[in-house]
Amino acid sequence: MFLSIVSNYSTVRETRANNETIRGMARYICDVEVLRNGQYNSTEWVKVPSDTLVPGDIIKVPETIVLPCDLLVLQGSCIVNEAILTGESIPVMKSPLPNVNHETYSVGECSKYTLFGGTFVI
Repeated sequence: MFLSIVSNYSTVRETRANNETIRGMARYICDVEVLRNGQYNSTEWVKVPSDTLVPGDIIKVPETIVLPCDLLVLQGSCIVNEAILTGESIPVMKSPLPNVNHETYSVGECSKYTLFGGTFVI
C-alpha cells in the first residue's frame, strides 16, 4: 500500500511538472523586429514583444533565437534546428516561398518554407 501511494504521488508530481513546462513553452515571449508604419507614411523596423504579433506581420529573424510562432520565409534563407519537433539533430535549411499566385498555402506541402514555433535558429 505504501509503495502504491508513493508511486501515485510521484506520477502526479511528474505530470504537474510536465504541464507547467508545456505552459511555459506556450507563453514564450521574446522581442522581435517588425515592419510597421511610422510617421508620414514611412515604414520602419520596430522592436515589439512577440505576443503582440498578428497574422501578416513581417519580421526579421535574428540568429540564435527560439522562434515564438510559426513563420513563413519570404526572403533569404534560414537554418534551423528542429530537434524539439522531430527529434532529428540534423539542422534543416529553409528557403523562401516561391512566387506562385495560384496555389494556397498548406503546412504539409510548404514545410520547407515554414519556420515552426519553438525551433532554434542557427
